[in-house]
Amino acid sequence: MNKRNILSNIYLADNLIKKKVRNGIGDNKLTPGVVNFLYFLSEHDGAIQKDISDHFREEPASVTSTLKHMERSGLIERRKNDRDSRAKCIYITSKGRSAQERVDDLYSSIQEEGLKGFSKEELDTLHVLVEKLCSNLERIEE
Repeated sequence: MNKRNILSNIYLADNLIKKKVRNGIGDNKLTPGVVNFLYFLSEHDGAIQKDISDHFREEPASVTSTLKHMERSGLIERRKNDRDSRAKCIYITSKGRSAQERVDDLYSSIQEEGLKGFSKEELDTLHVLVEKLCSNLERIEE
């Protein structure tokens, strides 16, 4: 297998995961990006936008657009940051938490099905390799 096929397969896997998420959620407001942000906020409630941008390695403008959509949909709310008046803390609302909990089972199911037949060693290796791939790709931007 050549290197191009590996990247093509990673791209294909990503598209398949997103498709499964969209089909499984059945709510067009809950895009895979929104779901990922909700999941992050469920573990980092009160994060600032830069935290989200850094975590997902996304451009601030893209994060801003998604957060505005989420705020209009009632999934999050922004509150004043006591430490930095320029930044707003982002909190998941009860509606957002309810949506996140609905997709938590979906994510678990997709992961379970997608990784079926992998040994623990293969899963450990996959985890290390994907982290290494991300690290290498991040260096390209710098």
